[in-house]
Amino acid sequence: MKQKYQTLEENTPILPGPGTCSLTPEAIRTAVAVTMGGFLFGYDIGVMSGALVKLSEDTAGDSAWGLDDNPFRQEVVVSATIIFAAIGSLLSAPLNRSLGRKPVLLGGALLFSLCGGVMGTSWNWWVLTCGRAMAGIAIGLLSMTAPLLISEQMATEWRGPVNVANQLMITVGILVASIVAGGFSTTPDGWRYMLGLSSVPAILMVMLVWSISESVRWLAHSGKLGEAKAVLRKLRDDDVELEWEMILDDIGNCSQDAGFVDTLSRMMATRGVRRALVLGVCLQMFQQITGINSVIYYADSIILSAHQTTTSQAIWFGAIVAFVNCAVTVITLLTNLIERVGRRMLILASLLVMIIGLSILIVSFYYEEEYDKTLAWLTVLGLSVYVAGFAPGMGPLPWAINSEIFPMWCRSVAASITTTTNWIFNSFVSLTFLSIAAGLGTYHAFFIYLVACFGAFMYFFVFLPETRGIPLERIQNLFEERMVFGTCCGQ
Repeated sequence: MKQKYQTLEENTPILPGPGTCSLTPEAIRTAVAVTMGGFLFGYDIGVMSGALVKLSEDTAGDSAWGLDDNPFRQEVVVSATIIFAAIGSLLSAPLNRSLGRKPVLLGGALLFSLCGGVMGTSWNWWVLTCGRAMAGIAIGLLSMTAPLLISEQMATEWRGPVNVANQLMITVGILVASIVAGGFSTTPDGWRYMLGLSSVPAILMVMLVWSISESVRWLAHSGKLGEAKAVLRKLRDDDVELEWEMILDDIGNCSQDAGFVDTLSRMMATRGVRRALVLGVCLQMFQQITGINSVIYYADSIILSAHQTTTSQAIWFGAIVAFVNCAVTVITLLTNLIERVGRRMLILASLLVMIIGLSILIVSFYYEEEYDKTLAWLTVLGLSVYVAGFAPGMGPLPWAINSEIFPMWCRSVAASITTTTNWIFNSFVSLTFLSIAAGLGTYHAFFIYLVACFGAFMYFFVFLPETRGIPLERIQNLFEERMVFGTCCGQ
């Protein structure tokens, strides 16, 4: 049999040859089902941008809402999902360890299907906030579990592309939400339809997840070896013996019944895992503090407040930005950039393009606020360049890399910690953007994100290794030696 994995001692990435392993029907079903979670996440992000400006317009002067003249309430409504997503991420660790990946995905999709009804029938801003909080818990469960299942079910050469497909579905969700918001932007109470329709893809995801198998790695580490190997055979179109041997080797290093605290203590005491955890936390932190969700959540509000546009026009301008985000992600997937270019180089290039986009936004809003010159086209250009930089690199790769760099014995706990980090910084950014923009000026807010991009570039340039083409059970070897400029000092 042709060997397509590295030996234990080798850490240099080795790409499998073309056609080494194709996707089986079971692998395709798994990829489609799991990436539907990305669509739900994207729809929720994208729809709030349009729903918020429409809701503020429709309920202007209504004391039960009070969103039209209260930026803080707008921030609370948006951030409720993010704050509770952090709680969902924390809950997902013990649930994934005890129940498995599939039940957690099912639970998240079911909960999300209920949220659309709550949000669409809200009668004041508190009820809407409660519906947003429920959606947050569901998204927290899905956002941690989906990358885990992708990394554990997909063959080595398919981990990157399927993670990009998950990011693609997020951008498709954002684009669909933007189009739906544009379509209902002139309809009375159109925001109810925008939010209520989120139940439809959630119900579809429930049906899709029901048809897939449980994680091979989780089954094996739970002692269900026969079932695990049977699932592995369904996921691969060639001999699975070498991969199965590596999974069995990994079982010897795993304490499946250890609790969260015990596992975390062992992680802190294990040099390689400790270094991986620091990198994983920084990946998720920098993804958020570079400002992406301020752009996504508030794109329509940014355009509406800064330029002479109607609510409907602002929503459709936001749809242009969503289209660019989706189109670049499609190109990334079709060209297989993650495997061709590598994780490390793609993240660094992504940050450079984001810096260009933020620089354009700073210029646009500086002239708008200091010289009262309307430059709507420059704002849309800056937003488009920014998301075009984010989409292929800083969008999917923090999730993809975090799903790869931890050994099985701590993967659920590590994923929970890093995902929670993402949501904590996400909530901080979304809770402060409008206030910073109102108090200091919008271009000052984007300047803060620009500084964060520079900091992220320097950190990843020094400490981010390349994981392309390395089997899941061997990636941990990269962190046994100190990392400088993406390489191990001991090699």
